[in-house]
Amino acid sequence: MVLAGLRLIEQMNEPPFELEPDELPDPPDLPGEVIVKGSIDEAIDALVDGLFASAEDAVDQRGRFDLALPPQRALEPVWFRMMLATEYRLFPWAQTHVWLTDSDVTAAARLQETLIWPAGIPIEQVHPMPRCSPSEYQTRLEAALPGRPLDAVVLAADSRSQLDVSLGGMASVFLNARRIAVLASVAACVGQDALSDEVRAAADQLHWCVAPA
Repeated sequence: MVLAGLRLIEQMNEPPFELEPDELPDPPDLPGEVIVKGSIDEAIDALVDGLFASAEDAVDQRGRFDLALPPQRALEPVWFRMMLATEYRLFPWAQTHVWLTDSDVTAAARLQETLIWPAGIPIEQVHPMPRCSPSEYQTRLEAALPGRPLDAVVLAADSRSQLDVSLGGMASVFLNARRIAVLASVAACVGQDALSDEVRAAADQLHWCVAPA
């Protein structure tokens, strides 16, 4: 009995066992902040955490949060996470204005089904993308948001297109947002090595949340 007690004391005095840290790939060479996570779920959480903080700050300061969204299927897991996770139930959807980055009606309808209706965003706070030039759309934004840019843009990057290409011809409009949150895989980031000067100039606002696959 005494011997067993001595062994227990010895075990308690041993240094704690340290788990080997997960080996994550080095952050890709991209403009802006690059956060590499161990899974797509962790990357989504990192993206939403930053978006939530931006939304709360915007609502505290201005009473509304202006968010530009492309109706990309790759972003649907983000919306599902925001709808289902208890930690995001206080997201200020009632004060959120959604600005679509694509004029495709079918894609916009899908975004409505996957995010706008479930989140309860008032329909009058959803702003469709008209078929117009970047300068005309910029004028429209400036009329709605005098003296300030959009609060945030959320994008998904893939290896099939550069980030600025995914914004169509509206990169000059949406890259002025205060926060540009990008969900990407490491493989997709390889395809972003020839980003335009316009995207690189937005490095201070760019926040990449990257998953290994």
